[in-house]
Amino acid sequence: MTRDSYTYDFDYEVSYAYELGYSGSNRAPEEHEIEVLSIWDNYENKPVTGYEFNSMLGNVEEEINDYLNNL
Repeated sequence: MTRDSYTYDFDYEVSYAYELGYSGSNRAPEEHEIEVLSIWDNYENKPVTGYEFNSMLGNVEEEINDYLNNL
């Protein structure tokens, strides 16, 4: 898996690992395998944990998936 970071909603820095998903001979995009490793709150200068992390996770993964589709 490849590691990278992504700025989410201007206030959060997300570290994640991913593997691009492609299918068939025409390389049509599939869902990418994304694992969010950490979310850092740049405004409060602290990591996002617990309930806040879990509540953000779905939206963060969806935005990263869209970002990877547009590379």
